[in-house]
Amino acid sequence: MTDKKELRTKTLNVRFTEGEIHFLKCSIYDDMMMLNKTKSFSDAIRKIIFKDAQVVSKN
Repeated sequence: MTDKKELRTKTLNVRFTEGEIHFLKCSIYDDMMMLNKTKSFSDAIRKIIFKDAQVVSKN
């Protein structure tokens, strides 16, 4: 089983694998460069997760 790291913000508590974190970082920085609207890493993650997806909660 793959270890998951936990990401916590005021409105978000999700666990990600290392690969998922890498993918998110790449996506986030691409979006930030294009949109230049995101002020923080947490905001960027929230935008990407909720923009694309029907997010499936894994508890």
